[in-house]
Amino acid sequence: MISIFFWAAFGSVIGWVAAILQDENSPAATLGYILAGTTGGLLGGFGGLLLSPGEQVSSAGTTTIMFALFGATAFVALTGLARQKRTPQ
Repeated sequence: MISIFFWAAFGSVIGWVAAILQDENSPAATLGYILAGTTGGLLGGFGGLLLSPGEQVSSAGTTTIMFALFGATAFVALTGLARQKRTPQ
């Protein structure tokens, strides 16, 4: 269970950093980036478990943490791209 907490925590930090780098002033946009990072971190962590069946959810393994970081970064990047396409310039 501790690894799920790490996946979510790393993902939310990545989302928060992305919101800072995008210079978001809106609390709703910042929360959206944080939620996108958390979702991506969880998806990436569970994907890492599928590719590394020797690891358990109860322990924070290197493979699952790396997949969680990659998943969070990818999900936040896709969210940012979708936000840019929706916003008129």
